Amino acid sequence: ALGANGETVLLDRVGVDFAVAGGTLRVVGLADVGPRQDSYDECYDEDRDNYIDIILEGDDAAARNITFLEIPSLAGGYAPFYNPGGPGTTPTPGVRYSAAGPPDMEPVIMALDDPMRVSYDATRYEQ
Repeated sequence: ALGANGETVLLDRVGVDFAVAGGTLRVVGLADVGPRQDSYDECYDEDRDNYIDIILEGDDAAARNITFLEIPSLAGGYAPFYNPGGPGTTPTPGVRYSAAGPPDMEPVIMALDDPMRVSYDATRYEQ
């Protein structure tokens, strides 16, 4: 995030208040997208994409100053993220559908005013 004087502030610890431009932010933790269920529809088929939510607490104005998310990799000693993709329900034997991603600095899409939610419509898949 951007600090009050334009410096970079790394939000790199859970439960710590970080002073940034616009107020304070705290990393609460990480969450997988979606609750655990007994069964999943097509939205949750295995594709090794590792989508997660980063749960933050703090001032709205401070959250608007988050600029990038650092995505670590195997090279840094972390478990990797995987590119979205997958074989669907009919994989071809011997074909690799996803691979561990490299380290990345991913720009943050500011979605506080437009959260860009999606939903699953089962009727689109009925035949």
